[in-house]
Amino acid sequence: MDLIDKKIKKLEQITDGVAVYNAISYIAKRINEENREKIMGALMRYGDKGLVEFHRGFAVERVAALMEQGDIQYRDFFMSCIQSGDSSKVYWAIRGYVKAVGKAACDALTPFIFHDDFPLECKANIILQLSKATNNSFEQGKSLYPGFWKESDIDYEAIRNWAEQGFPCGNGYAEPVRHVCLDFPETAAEEVYAKIEKKLKLKREKEQNLACPTNWLERLRLLERILS
Repeated sequence: MDLIDKKIKKLEQITDGVAVYNAISYIAKRINEENREKIMGALMRYGDKGLVEFHRGFAVERVAALMEQGDIQYRDFFMSCIQSGDSSKVYWAIRGYVKAVGKAACDALTPFIFHDDFPLECKANIILQLSKATNNSFEQGKSLYPGFWKESDIDYEAIRNWAEQGFPCGNGYAEPVRHVCLDFPETAAEEVYAKIEKKLKLKREKEQNLACPTNWLERLRLLERILS
């Protein structure tokens, strides 16, 4: 039994929350092509029936993060989590399901938006994830964090009409206005801005939601004031 096997066995037996978090983190960070199936299987088992309910969600989140885009082998796992009623893992399972099947998730997930007993933040998360997958704008102007949504933020009529039309893709969003100095710096300060922008670009590509874009230039303006 190697160290990963020992960690997995320990994970399935312990009930201390901190220890469970550390074990899941340890296992997930050591995934590679040789042990991928074993580690993903362990994470899914914990997400399904882990002893510490709260950390089932963490295990599901790790599965969603570690899987490849469009890997449909995880589709049924995520759907079972969504249907479980276990609020600790429904949220992350929504993200994983959309990552697994893309636009095809519309037909399966949209009905949950109209379930009265489905958590509001999970309804919001469905709308956010499906909007991204289909280039639609149902989340425009809303918080990027589903937990901050209110019932009034959901346009049920618009979503119902969209479903009746067969979930057509939208036109997406235009990129935010970009300052010319980021691409063609002329001063020493602008050279600094351009270097920072290269780093921000990597983060932006992972996190930026054009429905509610972060004002990345504000950080540059703040830096300008500091440097001056």
